Amino acid sequence: MRILKPSDLPCSEHPGHVVTIGSFDGLHVAHQAILREMQALSRRLGVPSVVVTFRVPPKYFIRKETPQLLTTWEERVPLYRRFRVQEVLLLDFDEALMDTPADVFLHQSLVQGLRARWVVIGFNHRFGRNREGGPEFLARYVEPFDFGLTLLPPLKVDGLVVSSSVIRKLLRRGEVARAARLLGYFYTVEGRVYADRGLGHRALVPTANLAVPPEKLLPAPGVYAVFLQVGRRRYPAVANLGVSPTVQERSRPVLEVHVPGHSLQLEGRRVRVAFVERLREEQRFPSLEALRKQIQEDTQRALAILQRVDSLRSGL
Repeated sequence: MRILKPSDLPCSEHPGHVVTIGSFDGLHVAHQAILREMQALSRRLGVPSVVVTFRVPPKYFIRKETPQLLTTWEERVPLYRRFRVQEVLLLDFDEALMDTPADVFLHQSLVQGLRARWVVIGFNHRFGRNREGGPEFLARYVEPFDFGLTLLPPLKVDGLVVSSSVIRKLLRRGEVARAARLLGYFYTVEGRVYADRGLGHRALVPTANLAVPPEKLLPAPGVYAVFLQVGRRRYPAVANLGVSPTVQERSRPVLEVHVPGHSLQLEGRRVRVAFVERLREEQRFPSLEALRKQIQEDTQRALAILQRVDSLRSGL
């Protein structure tokens, strides 16, 4: 997969492209439907597929909000590769791009820059200044600019129209199993393991504590059945996401993972945690012994859940 910059345009080495445009945060099942349609058209027309996307979704720039991403740019790259996307035009959204009229962006970037032969777009995607570009807008330019247009309808799972915003709401409620059905994979958090020599590590069970990128959305605090991915190995595990009120009452939530039956030396390594099911809320216990007993129960329940899992792939 080749990653293009705006300075690489116009791209004249191909007779054209099949193009889609969007933030694709999460690359959920509706996004995947767009990519599959794009790939089918790419094969039929004999031209490469290209995703026009943004490092960070434009809405965070426009609203001046701290990003809460389902997938960072680094996490999206292997997903694009999995769906055999041939090229990605990566844009950094800024004031200039925000003020670009939709027709100018369409002409300069898609028609002249990428020589679009066909455009595939989701039913609710909009682009350009004041979000003036959308399906109806693109339909008006099909003949003048000589490209085909495919508009994909809404996709429903569990009675919900699949979107990144809906998945964020589910994760904030701790509904990771339901979010996985909309994503098409288990929601995954990646980070580097750092040393934690606090009371919990000494008195209870060994855990791997993850430093998670600040722009990454974390699910609701609680205890989860998870898979821990270390390189090519995947381990059934149980995770606590929270402030550990019984042990040390941290000021900020921490993601810590316990791998039953293994003594892994993970400090400094980059690992992935795939959230499979929420077991319970985080709670304060009257004693360490009561907490230790609950951890044993959580671990057994998590292992039983993870043994039954076989329909969804873990992680990115």
